[in-house]
Amino acid sequence: MSRLEQSKSSDVVAYNAGSPTSLKSFSDFLKLLSSCVGPGGKIHMLRNKCGGSVTFTSSSGRILSGMSLSRPELKLVETAVQAHVKQHGDCGLFMAYMCLHLVYTSNSLHFNRHSLVNLFELFVKDILDYLNGAGCQLCVKADFSDLKVLLAYVRSIITSKALLRSADHVSDTLSQLILQAFVESIPDLPDENKVRFSDGINVLCFENRHLKESRLEKGLLLEYPEFSALHGVKEVKLKTVSLGIEGDFVIQVALFICSLSGDAEEVTDATFEIYSNAVEKVDKSVVLKIAEMVNRLENLNVGLVLCQKVIHPNLKGILKAKDIMYVERIGSQMIPYLQDLTGAKQICSVVLTQDLSDKLGWVRSVDHVVESSKSYLRLSKPSSPVVTLIMCDLWESRLSEMKVCIKTVFHGLHSLCKEPKLLPGGGCWQTHCSYFLRGQVLGKMDHLVKERHYSESQVLSALQTFRSSFHHWATSLGGGSLNVVVDPTSFHCWRLDNSKLAFCCCGMKSSPRECLETFDFIYPFEQPSSVASHTRSTVSVVDNPAHPHLVLDSFVAATQALQKGIFSANLLLSLGQFVVNKN
Repeated sequence: MSRLEQSKSSDVVAYNAGSPTSLKSFSDFLKLLSSCVGPGGKIHMLRNKCGGSVTFTSSSGRILSGMSLSRPELKLVETAVQAHVKQHGDCGLFMAYMCLHLVYTSNSLHFNRHSLVNLFELFVKDILDYLNGAGCQLCVKADFSDLKVLLAYVRSIITSKALLRSADHVSDTLSQLILQAFVESIPDLPDENKVRFSDGINVLCFENRHLKESRLEKGLLLEYPEFSALHGVKEVKLKTVSLGIEGDFVIQVALFICSLSGDAEEVTDATFEIYSNAVEKVDKSVVLKIAEMVNRLENLNVGLVLCQKVIHPNLKGILKAKDIMYVERIGSQMIPYLQDLTGAKQICSVVLTQDLSDKLGWVRSVDHVVESSKSYLRLSKPSSPVVTLIMCDLWESRLSEMKVCIKTVFHGLHSLCKEPKLLPGGGCWQTHCSYFLRGQVLGKMDHLVKERHYSESQVLSALQTFRSSFHHWATSLGGGSLNVVVDPTSFHCWRLDNSKLAFCCCGMKSSPRECLETFDFIYPFEQPSSVASHTRSTVSVVDNPAHPHLVLDSFVAATQALQKGIFSANLLLSLGQFVVNKN
């Protein structure tokens, strides 16, 4: 076979992470991400060079997924962050920031990269051991009997997105609604033998409606265009049967994930010789096969058929004649929610349907509702914890950002069931760990020098670089302002303002305004010679757990982001060269 075009010679380019072009790409990417940090961050507009849709966002996950990166070093960071966000849902921006800042600043250190990587691993191990230790006083207990802490955590995530910036009362109302949805999705009597297929909260978004119209609905809403929304709400009458469940009549449900359009290959296992009208005959035989299955559904008193894919028009007529309501084109995303709501098992075949009775589920009621000029069927079941969170907003981009943020909240709340701990946000846990690490490293300096064979200048230089990433993050949360101080007792960070009673950035500590003038400023790069322990102990810093707007971070997501961010940075620092073929 001849070539369609002439072969081109390879154009191979090799460079390392310390090359000028790589450092510039790290710097530019770091500036982009740092501009998104915190509630004061900037909103970015993404659009590819070929045109197309425009995305407004300040979320790291949406920024990275909406960008096309060509440089392999940035692609490595993006892949690592995307994997973290997919697993933990939060702190992707912090992970990328730590990784990029550490790699960028480490290139100014002129000693062995292997030693530098080992020191970074020791530093992050000390921090993680401290945070996971029983004696750590930094963590906040997330007790599900105290909804104030959970509400503060939800509000912290909502207000951290610049695109979702709203008045305090609007943020409070939205946070309460989201937390209520999570609480409603928890089963009253958990059954260890029962498998849950979804998180129990389906988020349904409607644009061109005010945020105040957002609400929570029990059950699920399925779009149903068979009823015209122009004629208003219609009464729905379905077959009911008494199963001895909760002492009332219920509607039996069959859930199909296979196509009922007649194009299933499993129906006929034969080879046809094409001739006139052959296609019509095959089509009729397929529909007859499916009709036999519908007869079995009728004998089992099924009142509602739910199909993930398409239903054949002739089959729709058969179902209507037998007083069986159907909903088609549900989509794969709704199937887990329907399984949890109805208790039905997936029916994967229209041929092997002898044991249909074991796969049926049920609901108590099916109602017709109209939302935003569209018809929906509301399926409800009193004993099911499945709910629908209806979110409304006037702007499509804001609504998309809100949906991603809500999924992050639910992910974090579910992780609290396994690890009921939170960290003080606003940069406080980062500055606390920075000063803890300083004391820890200085306390074992002799061990590092004698046993590990590092020089004291190497340890101090690596420590300065490592801590600077924490300090830069804390100052970036305040819009890059350098008016950030740290108290010498709790090592929380504070921003200077004119109020008489000052609160730290997470809101958990308070101090008189005049005391802040005695606190040390947090410098992005603290010189090794200035590394010394604080000796002042007369500063008045008290706990303030009743602050109405606490800022809290997910313990699991934050610690994993720190660990993976340092690991990714060490990987980039350990790589020799990037070899790229431009052709």
